[in-house]
Amino acid sequence: MPILSDGTENDEIKDLENGIRGRTDVNVAFDKVKNDTEAINFPSDLVLQTEDLEIDALVVGALRSDYQKTRIERMCGEIRIDLILPSMAP
Repeated sequence: MPILSDGTENDEIKDLENGIRGRTDVNVAFDKVKNDTEAINFPSDLVLQTEDLEIDALVVGALRSDYQKTRIERMCGEIRIDLILPSMAP
């Protein structure tokens, strides 16, 4: 599920939360990602799920700071989903 954000610190978490809660247009986000990403060959038969999804966890592969990690942890707690941080594993 692509989630767009302009990278503004105070908006990133809200953008992520809106995407998880289904408040964004998946098709618009995917089209932007697809058009801006020439290095990836997306399958022509790729089907985007546009109905409400039951999301129970968020996997985050890269964080820029402990502050960002704390904000994402807080958001996941507020919307009651697990946070998985493979890069932070012991």
